[in-house]
Amino acid sequence: MKIVSIIICLIASISNSWSQCQRSEEILFGNYPYVDVEMAENIHWYSFNFSSTSLIGSQYFTNPYDIVQNIMPWWIKHLTKDSGDGKGKHILKNKATIDEIEYAKSQVGEISEPMSIVYEAPGPKLLSVDSIRSIIKNYPNSSLDGIGTALIVEQFHGYSKCGTVTFVVFNIKSKELIFAKRYRSAGGGVGIKSYWYDPLGHTASWVKAQIEKKSINEISK
Repeated sequence: MKIVSIIICLIASISNSWSQCQRSEEILFGNYPYVDVEMAENIHWYSFNFSSTSLIGSQYFTNPYDIVQNIMPWWIKHLTKDSGDGKGKHILKNKATIDEIEYAKSQVGEISEPMSIVYEAPGPKLLSVDSIRSIIKNYPNSSLDGIGTALIVEQFHGYSKCGTVTFVVFNIKSKELIFAKRYRSAGGGVGIKSYWYDPLGHTASWVKAQIEKKSINEISK
């Protein structure tokens, strides 16, 4: 009887934490169709950008050093490198060049003091469009032509169990923002790597599905 009660309490606790966060999507800038993109080769994936990520709730993120030094780079590798197992676990494999992946890792390295990314509620506001433009302007000059895409990881909120990620599309040469769409969804699973799969992995899966259509004119739908 005691075991049953514990299980019921755990289910209620999980359901309650998930109910605090409702999945939402919001277009911040731009409209579709914004450019004539016919071939997937013109679309370059710039991986995650963790340079402006904030963690809300110190009791939920007790080891920010591990998050910055291990978990953020793990996500970059996990979603962009092929494990060779043929199971397709790496969502955006072969969509990023080595230079693009190394730049994404350097953005994690720029968080010189991991404790500085942990805040108590309500924490910093979500990024403005101007802040997103500034992040894009900081991308290195590239010999690539076409469209760049990236996922800017804005916030992991321990209290509401929500993760917020903004998908951006930009002109690689001019670094001008073309489109920005913010996704907010609940975490789930065990351990911080898998717990935030929903905000990170599901958004990346959605991007991959659109890129594989060899057109991104439908992304906003």
